[in-house]
Amino acid sequence: MYSGDQSWPSMNDEDIDQFIEQAVPDDVPEEAKDRFRNLRKNPPDEGNAAKTTIEDLDLEQSQSLFYEFDFGDGWEHHIELQEIREGSLEGEPVVVDEQGDAPPQYPEYDE
Repeated sequence: MYSGDQSWPSMNDEDIDQFIEQAVPDDVPEEAKDRFRNLRKNPPDEGNAAKTTIEDLDLEQSQSLFYEFDFGDGWEHHIELQEIREGSLEGEPVVVDEQGDAPPQYPEYDE
């Protein structure tokens, strides 16, 4: 599915403002709204998940990302960056919240 094209179609100013007015809470800082406007007007080229690292994303604390695993089943993940540390951490990542039960990735079907 990787094409290297833009991650999503760009939006015009009117559509962006309408989205912000209807979906973004009033207490969200203007800086965050401006970043959203810029990304929606100028979408980045999509990354190749097999080669992209978290560091490549150049995220800042409090930012979040959306990751879809297995396009056929559409497992959607919303990941919020809570802390930035230099270097790799020992051990496994910490899950701070879950929604629902994880389905089996490759269920056994009756033949």
